[in-house]
Amino acid sequence: MNTRWIKLAAVLFVIGILFTCLFYLFGHQGKGWLGIINSAFLVSLAYFVIGGFMFVYYGGFFRGIAFSFRNFFRSKGDIYAQELSKSQDEILNIQKREDPEIPARHKNKQPPRTWAFLINAAIYFIFSMTLAYVLY
Repeated sequence: MNTRWIKLAAVLFVIGILFTCLFYLFGHQGKGWLGIINSAFLVSLAYFVIGGFMFVYYGGFFRGIAFSFRNFFRSKGDIYAQELSKSQDEILNIQKREDPEIPARHKNKQPPRTWAFLINAAIYFIFSMTLAYVLY
């Protein structure tokens, strides 16, 4: 069992608590429960933005956009000339072969830190919303 992301999530949780305390102490939202709620929400928002960007990046969204732009701006003549110059065996081999521009470590695999950020974002968000609901 891979516990790497659990350890990273625990470290991010402690860092989030420290940032929540810093935002609470040095923030401009005042002292009290509202300050704690706002601080926890800011930490959850930061974690969600970082985790969401990593999820999109490692999910292949940007590679897909680059691939479609590359194919869109290639002229039809180039495409037909390439297809006519290849034999049927070459075409079948190219279709079976994976894209060499995508490193093997990035193919359909989210790194553990992505899940650690997203889980901590959810924890801090639920904490801040629960406090807001209970107290206000």
